[in-house]
Amino acid sequence: MTAEHFFKAVLLALMVVFVSGCRQMPDRDTDGRYVIGFSQCTDDLWRQIMMVQMKAEAAKYPEIELVVKNAYGNTSVQIGQIQEFLDMNVDLLIVSPNESEAVTPLAVKAYDSGIPTIIWDRKIMSDHYTTFIGADNYKIGGDVGRYIKSILPAGSTILEITGLMSSSPAEERHKGFIAEAGDKYSIYSVSGDWMPGSARDEVLKIRNYEDIDLIFAHNDDMALSAYDAVASVDRESAERISFIGIDALVGVDAVLDGRLSASFLYPTGGDKVMSMAYRILSGAKVEKRYDLATALVDKNNAFTLKAQQEQIFSYQEQINEQEKNIIEYGRRFRSLKSSMVIVLVLAMAVIAVSLYALRLNIRLKRKNGILAAKNAEIEKATSDMLEKHAQIESRTAERLNFFTNITHEIRTPLTLILNPLDNILKKEKDLDLQHDIWIVQRNARHLLKIVNQILDLRKVENHKSTLSLSEIDIVLFVREILTYFEVYAKTEKITCKFSSGISGQMLWIDKDKIEQVFLNLLSNAFKYSHKYGIITVSITDNGPSVLIEVEDNGKGIEKENLPRVFDRFYSLGKSGNYSTGIGLHLTKEYVEMHKGKITVDSIPDNYTVFRVELFKGREHFGPETPDTKFLPAAHENVFPGESIDESKVREMIGRKYDYTVLIAEDDADILAYLSRELSENFSLISVSNGYDALKSVRDDSVSLVLSDVLMPGLNGFQLCSAIKSDISTSHLPVVLLTALSEPDYRLYGLAEGADAYISKPFDMVFLKVKLIRILEERRKMAETFSRKFSRMMVQDISELPCQDELFKKKVFDIFEEEYDNSEFKIDAMSGKLGISRISLYRKISSLFGLTPSDLLRNFRLRKSLSLLSSGKANISEVAYTVGFSSPAYFAKCFKALYGMTPTEYMNGGKIDFSSN
Repeated sequence: MTAEHFFKAVLLALMVVFVSGCRQMPDRDTDGRYVIGFSQCTDDLWRQIMMVQMKAEAAKYPEIELVVKNAYGNTSVQIGQIQEFLDMNVDLLIVSPNESEAVTPLAVKAYDSGIPTIIWDRKIMSDHYTTFIGADNYKIGGDVGRYIKSILPAGSTILEITGLMSSSPAEERHKGFIAEAGDKYSIYSVSGDWMPGSARDEVLKIRNYEDIDLIFAHNDDMALSAYDAVASVDRESAERISFIGIDALVGVDAVLDGRLSASFLYPTGGDKVMSMAYRILSGAKVEKRYDLATALVDKNNAFTLKAQQEQIFSYQEQINEQEKNIIEYGRRFRSLKSSMVIVLVLAMAVIAVSLYALRLNIRLKRKNGILAAKNAEIEKATSDMLEKHAQIESRTAERLNFFTNITHEIRTPLTLILNPLDNILKKEKDLDLQHDIWIVQRNARHLLKIVNQILDLRKVENHKSTLSLSEIDIVLFVREILTYFEVYAKTEKITCKFSSGISGQMLWIDKDKIEQVFLNLLSNAFKYSHKYGIITVSITDNGPSVLIEVEDNGKGIEKENLPRVFDRFYSLGKSGNYSTGIGLHLTKEYVEMHKGKITVDSIPDNYTVFRVELFKGREHFGPETPDTKFLPAAHENVFPGESIDESKVREMIGRKYDYTVLIAEDDADILAYLSRELSENFSLISVSNGYDALKSVRDDSVSLVLSDVLMPGLNGFQLCSAIKSDISTSHLPVVLLTALSEPDYRLYGLAEGADAYISKPFDMVFLKVKLIRILEERRKMAETFSRKFSRMMVQDISELPCQDELFKKKVFDIFEEEYDNSEFKIDAMSGKLGISRISLYRKISSLFGLTPSDLLRNFRLRKSLSLLSSGKANISEVAYTVGFSSPAYFAKCFKALYGMTPTEYMNGGKIDFSSN
């Protein structure tokens, strides 16, 4: 550095010190700082956003110290905190009252003692303050009323959930709303006190929401709690009722996803409060009141507001970072200003560093020459390494063989590890220990999966892997595999799309191997997709073949690495975007075993697409060999140990049955497929969620419920539990249909009362036969009871072949109490059981093969046998004793059931019970 440059640097430093020292500050004591006390009433999300704005604005004024105390909704605490600020003798006081009247005396005291006072958001019961900053809550209430009049017909019913009515915003919003809408609607108000929990409790007290058309809450948090409360009781009402809140900064996401119909922007004004505080401390004149503007937020502008929020937060983070840097720079410049000696020392240090850097530069040039020579040596060594690569490849196979042998040895201890872990996990009650065991278990299973993949790879390479081919609908098969990733996709915020140009196509494939192919491809797609990425699976008819494409818009693969994608254990690119392991290599082997083709195309950070081509028919496999077996399409045995010949299966599925099957499936395509196939054999009711299924089971005549497990809201397990725990529906068979094929899920489904648990992808013939057998067995059970009831003793009732023992016991206990009462009717019986007359009719008919009236009549006739045999009463007396209104009707029913008159039976007639 020359002397001229040195003096220029010194002059520049002096100018900076001079300019920074000339900044005009408000007059203050020797340290030049002001203390602002801020008493905050609570700590919801809206106020957290406000605090971000205040702190960002306060960072502009390093001479100001902002001290914040939060009362968290406790008025007594807030009063104490304000008194602390008065004792501190703060330079300015900002108050956001929790309750207006209670806080007013201290706020007035501060103002009267000479402390400038800003009242923010919520008013006090006095005008003794410097300025008020906030929105016009009366106008906001009126805006809500006007908006409701534009969307809701007059005469509708509105539930208003108010804030804490002792706070000014709640009182003014209520008055403005009533003034605008009170004469148009039936309005009922409950107090939520600004608290979501309180609002939820008030809404749950109502229970019946059929008469409510709109719910207006004084803030978004209470509106969302009201929505959740209604949805937990009546999902249909939650979808019908319009929910409106105020804040918008909190509720914009709810407006976007439809939980809120609209919200009204309630501006925070945090930056306005701090800038106004600085003006007051600077001696500037301010207005007595500053109103903040509001606006309607609905689906038309919510997305724009959301985007603006995110951009503002991003800018705010940048501003905060810049403010930190500015503060740091200011500290450094103040240090420079305090002593010119430091400036000179720094200047000398700069000179020394420059000289040292010059010396380093010379040394680096020398070393660069040395490195260039070594680089030439490295290139020569690299050439030698490439020559030796072929030798290494020849030894790799031997090492892989050794590794395969080791993996065989690993499988046994892994099995011995996993089984005890399962038992320990079921018995262990300590949650922390359960979590640790679960981690060990999960990683052991992952290791077992890797070991199995290695063994499968060796089988393929040694030509020992065989194909067990069966004819499968590839469209349904791929769609079902895609459902395995639904939970992961939701968790990672990844959109998964499926499209098919064909409704269905039967292909001969090894189901297990092709499942592994698409599991590997989809796993990679999810693994290398960004958050909010898109994965598309499409199926196209390609003439003699079917083309399946798996595409993602994630990291992608460099062009030079595409030929190595299917190599074992190859890291693709310096960035390591893909590390192939053995999954993709095994995928390629399996596709080629099916005589198919697999290719990949990619543009980094744009897209990656894997294409699998599988051929139609079975000619391309050639004749059947020990390596290739063609299995029949319906090869799964419906009942273990029982063989069903094809003619019997064809006869079973070739006719229409007088049963109604309820199908619950949220996937529209699968629901359409099941409805189309099962309509050939049953009457159907199709619904898309568990709530509609439960309603239909209770309202309609249903013979069997076929339900998917993974459904939003009420899932299949919960639906099954609800059906089986309700005495009016517990007799209905429930079959769960799901991709969750793990043993734990099967056990859970059966524990909830499911009659069968069938894994996806399933064989349609197998499914039909299973449903038919379940329904026919229930029908035969009812017929058996109906046929044998007349010859069974009352004490034998508990041995009836009825699965619903609790219901059965209640029915016959009621018969035992009331059979001698001729006035006892079925309506009274349904009341005692707590179920409707139609539900009672359906359940008894399903279980016993008789109507409730016939069942009671036969019970009375069976009671009459012992009375007639004893000879202690005549026929008329017996008839009245067992509840018949007339002896003639008793004799007619007796002869119809037992084939003889009561007189003939009393005279020694023998009833042939075996024929009844």
